[in-house]
Amino acid sequence: KTGGWVATGYSSQYREGEFKFDFLQGEGLYRLAAVGEDYSGNVTPLTDDSGAAVYYETVPPQSNSWCESTGQLSPFRVEFASTDEGSGLETIVLYYRYNQGDWTESEDQYIGTPEGGSFSFSPIEGGGYYEFYTLAVDRAGNKELPPQYADCSVMLDLAPPESSASAPATAMLLPILVSFEASDDASGVMCVELWYSFEDGEYSRFDSIWGKDTGTFEFTPDEGVGTYSFYTVATDRVGRKEAIPSQADAVVQYNPSGPSLALLEDEHDFGTVVIDKTRAWNMRLVNTGDSPVSVESVSTTTQWFRADFRAPVAIDAGGHLDVPITFAPSESGAFQDTVTVQSDDPNASSLVATVRGEGADEMPPTIRLASTGSKLSTSDRLIVSGWLDNPGDAKTADVYVAVRLAGSDTLCFYPNWTLAPQAITLKLGEASKLGPVTLLDFCVGDGVERGEYVIFGAVVAAGTRYDLLSDIAVLNIVIE
Repeated sequence: KTGGWVATGYSSQYREGEFKFDFLQGEGLYRLAAVGEDYSGNVTPLTDDSGAAVYYETVPPQSNSWCESTGQLSPFRVEFASTDEGSGLETIVLYYRYNQGDWTESEDQYIGTPEGGSFSFSPIEGGGYYEFYTLAVDRAGNKELPPQYADCSVMLDLAPPESSASAPATAMLLPILVSFEASDDASGVMCVELWYSFEDGEYSRFDSIWGKDTGTFEFTPDEGVGTYSFYTVATDRVGRKEAIPSQADAVVQYNPSGPSLALLEDEHDFGTVVIDKTRAWNMRLVNTGDSPVSVESVSTTTQWFRADFRAPVAIDAGGHLDVPITFAPSESGAFQDTVTVQSDDPNASSLVATVRGEGADEMPPTIRLASTGSKLSTSDRLIVSGWLDNPGDAKTADVYVAVRLAGSDTLCFYPNWTLAPQAITLKLGEASKLGPVTLLDFCVGDGVERGEYVIFGAVVAAGTRYDLLSDIAVLNIVIE
């Protein structure tokens, strides 16, 4: 180790041979030198560099390796670190085994120093499960013992998984059962996605099943009767995803047998209803199936809307049922509700319609006038039209339309354009609209007086002339 030379007491009279040396001072660095003496008494001189250095060591070095648990690239890195408290490290060797076979010494050389670095491992066996450990060798020749277990492992997956879907060509009941099979030769299947298309449209993802190579999706379509195409896409445990297939794995024609209940309209707007008044709408239920269906309930959720229905009611195949839905606002504002229909239809036991409406104070009728132009000349065609809107309750009213002639205060009344007022009596339905109605239609001739003509329109209470129910509509026309 340190210190001066010490005689061992071993000697020989031969010119060559060997000594058996015991390292009595324990582990460490020794220098061993042979000193010769001739018959004249001359002795070989000793210096600090005489002989050979020998490191006596019995404790082997230690090492460890690590790597990513999954991989998609080849080659890949195996990192290592090693220590030796004695003579120092001489080299380090990488061992591996493939798919739990026999351990093999790798021919790959490390990058770095024996104390730490990495191997660029080339997996000549291809994709699969690789396990690794390292063995360090010190300068004294001590080699680390193989560990009981591998230091690290890699699931090398160089190819994507594969999958396929299968389903019956026709389906009459829901859900449609779509089975799948998936495989991956290396890391294994992580999940399988089911994609579907309706009537050759764009594909949409339906659902995923995780951790299974085989299984069945229970597919319930929102689109209804028609043709559905399916394919699956698998993803393996290293994240590699299967390519989308060029064509569907399975095609299913869905056409349910038995009853099939549907809404003729799944939404309705009652419009504006006077507060404390009501307005009804017949919600039509149709049975498009080939056997009767029983409607168990029709319900709303708010106080503003009510369904007039007593269960149960059977609808024959091809038949229909009208359910009155009433809107009765007790205050002003916009309201919305859902009408839920429950039946024994095995494919659609619950149907939902949206209804909305607005409550308001009493709303008078309105009249509107329009023409093909506000300025006309000879040979132009003049058409004057009128519209009537009654947003409130049903009522009987008189409508007056008159023209004030150019350059005077004279009024001519529709429909005969006489000087005597003529009322047009109308029965206006609840929330009704009328129009367009053509009031005037002629070509401007040379004999028509030039100037400004004013057309008036008004709605009054029936039997009166001045009890206005609407504002007076005014339309100005200039004939040049």
